Amino acid sequence: MTLRSEAKAAGEKHFFTGVPCKSGHMAFRYTSSGRCSACMRIEQLRPENREANRQSAAKWIANNPVKARLKEKRWRAENPDKVRSYKKRWIDANTELAKAIARAAARRVRAERPELKRASEGLRRARKQNATPAWTELAAIKEFYAKCPPGHHVDHIVPLVHPLVCGLHVIANLQYLPASENCSKKNKFDVAAEWGRPEIA
Repeated sequence: MTLRSEAKAAGEKHFFTGVPCKSGHMAFRYTSSGRCSACMRIEQLRPENREANRQSAAKWIANNPVKARLKEKRWRAENPDKVRSYKKRWIDANTELAKAIARAAARRVRAERPELKRASEGLRRARKQNATPAWTELAAIKEFYAKCPPGHHVDHIVPLVHPLVCGLHVIANLQYLPASENCSKKNKFDVAAEWGRPEIA
């Protein structure tokens, strides 16, 4: 059992009396007000108090930006599954906005770190060159690129780089895809769906 006066003198935010509150909660009490923490939590969760709680939280964040960032960072580190779930739920509900944010972030990185873009383009050129056989139809490939519809990318059906397959830079392996679809596809390829599961000797 701790007295409120003792907790105040010690600089504690909470104290515990060991005696139930008037609502029957055996919980810590706040040193500043003497109120039961369980009662206050129930009060905060009431629908009529949600807006006031949001405003209070926003005010605290504005007044304590460093503490707020550290608190959020600690919570994210302790709850990675919830972070992924909340992020996926938000993206599913705001698909176009999420894509716009991702594109803006990519443009910002390219502007701030042009060496990363040059390195990426150089690596892609090298991979394409290594995946181009001597007999490939270069004229047909150039024409295919030239006729790419607006808002679309030329995509390799079988990726040039993949853990299980390695496509070629040939006309039969090219297709047009909407730019957003091609960017999200990256080097994904479902081998089992396309060709069936390989036999294991």
